[in-house]
Amino acid sequence: MYKPYVTYQQYIDLGRSALAKDDAPERLRRASRDVDGATFNRIRRKGFDVLTDFQKEVIAEAVCLQAEFIAENADIIESAIKSYSIGGVSVALEECPALVIIRGVAWSREAFDTLKQSGLTTLNLRYR
Repeated sequence: MYKPYVTYQQYIDLGRSALAKDDAPERLRRASRDVDGATFNRIRRKGFDVLTDFQKEVIAEAVCLQAEFIAENADIIESAIKSYSIGGVSVALEECPALVIIRGVAWSREAFDTLKQSGLTTLNLRYR
């Protein structure tokens, strides 16, 4: 079974409160999977325990931020439609100041910028 990097209790202990208790485990799991994709599964391959305390901290923060972003924007993120237009009004899922698309996954810019601090999002990184 897939174990997320942050449990609901850890989420609460980090001072977060935006996620509903019933939805939180699934949102945290999905955000952890997003982290795995953005870090090329380096954490899963080597293990969370071998990371530095700083890396663990920023990964936990990024998971929380991404889970909240997923919860707040679920309708748009989970839609199969990238853009649409009705009666002269159009909506498109594109990068903007608050959103980035990383390998096909919509991220809160704040969450991804936090994750980048771990040093694990660079493609040419040699992680032993």
